[in-house]
Amino acid sequence: MGRLTCRCGHLIPTNHDSLESYRGDLLPQIHGDKWAEKELEQLKALVAAIESGQSLADFTAPGSSELVVDALLPWKISGDSLAEFSRSVYQCDVCGRLLVETNRSNEFRTFLPESDDSHHILDA
Repeated sequence: MGRLTCRCGHLIPTNHDSLESYRGDLLPQIHGDKWAEKELEQLKALVAAIESGQSLADFTAPGSSELVVDALLPWKISGDSLAEFSRSVYQCDVCGRLLVETNRSNEFRTFLPESDDSHHILDA
């Protein structure tokens, strides 16, 4: 995607290369149990792989360096399921609006805060 344009005109970067205070994930309560079940399945698969003698590298990213494995293991366990059940949320640094992804990928609805003190709400 690259970036979103807020209604105020500010451009919000949407690359997921770094953890930014203006970006978050929203997990609707209706999907909480499904997400937890899928995460538990991944953890059980990890335990089974280790018990069978498989290395973390083989489980996570066969043929990868230890550095890559360390970076990818958390995603392997919870990232896939979080991506499946959550929605992206961005907050505009200029006006404070929240841009929340709908149930359609890359479609967003905006919500304007009622007060000025709610800027950086995702940074809490």
